Amino acid sequence: MYYYGLDIAKYKHEATVIDEAGKALLDSISFSNSNENGLYEVIPPKPNQQNSADSTM
Repeated sequence: MYYYGLDIAKYKHEATVIDEAGKALLDSISFSNSNENGLYEVIPPKPNQQNSADSTM
C-alpha cells in the first residue's frame, strides 16, 4: 500500500509518497499556492484545458 502526504501551507505546498513501512518513494515536491501556476508547476494542464483562475477573472 502507498500513502500520499500533502502539506498545505499559505504560500507553498509539499507532497510526497511513502510505502507502508514509511520509506519515501519519491523526493518531496513543492509547488506554490498561486492562481497563476500552483499545481500546474507539478502537473501541466492538458493543451485544451483552461486554467480555472483565468475563467474567474
